[in-house]
Amino acid sequence: DFQRNWSPASLGAPANLPLVGIQSGAIREYSAKGGSAAPSKGVNAPAGLSTKPTAVRAFMQSPKVIAEPYKRPQPYSIRTFFTMEGWRQIKSKVVGMIRTIYTIAMLRKHVVGYNQQLFEQTAGEMYRTINTLSAGKQLTELRQLTTEPIFSQMKREIKQRELGGWAHLHWELEKIQIMDILQARMIQQSVDAIDSAFVQITIEFISQQRFAAYDSNQALVAGDPSTSLRVSDCWVFERALKQPGARWRLAGRITL
Repeated sequence: DFQRNWSPASLGAPANLPLVGIQSGAIREYSAKGGSAAPSKGVNAPAGLSTKPTAVRAFMQSPKVIAEPYKRPQPYSIRTFFTMEGWRQIKSKVVGMIRTIYTIAMLRKHVVGYNQQLFEQTAGEMYRTINTLSAGKQLTELRQLTTEPIFSQMKREIKQRELGGWAHLHWELEKIQIMDILQARMIQQSVDAIDSAFVQITIEFISQQRFAAYDSNQALVAGDPSTSLRVSDCWVFERALKQPGARWRLAGRITL
């Protein structure tokens, strides 16, 4: 498989061109709640409007951290069942499955209309759209579909490509062959803080793609638009569980 870590050397670009592709990164940062005070003395509120202080809820846009970056489990062997390390491996897998089942159950409970088929359709459309926007350097649209850390990372990647002589990219998704949900996790500040919880679902995409990079003179410097590549990507999608107007966004890209 060609795992999209677009290497200049492997694609025929200048050797000093920075790597562009799957990276993972997270920043821990949380927003605070705010409030509004009652009108000051001597100001008359309109009829029917209460002058009592009203709390204003400040919703967190993203926890900016991947709850549990996915790692592909080691294959079982006969020794797995006869060593402490083997049983720890089995326990870790079982606990992970339980966490995934719980997270999906919470999505079905709190997100109106959620089902796996609709989510996979949304994830597939986002995979195509985000890659297309990144290749086309359409930052305004890209910002709406990504969390802040990933958006900042993609901006740096675009800048690195430009500095390395990649003035224009051609990217084409022929077909998503496999879309596999690897795990689902929840992020909560506390056990009872369900209203501020976030859900993260990790998906592996295996697809056929075409890729080519051109310089400012439209000369081909990397890739081949006529060649179809089998590409493996692992993306983390995130959304708030109960916040009004919440939507799925790309929160992370993981190298397996």
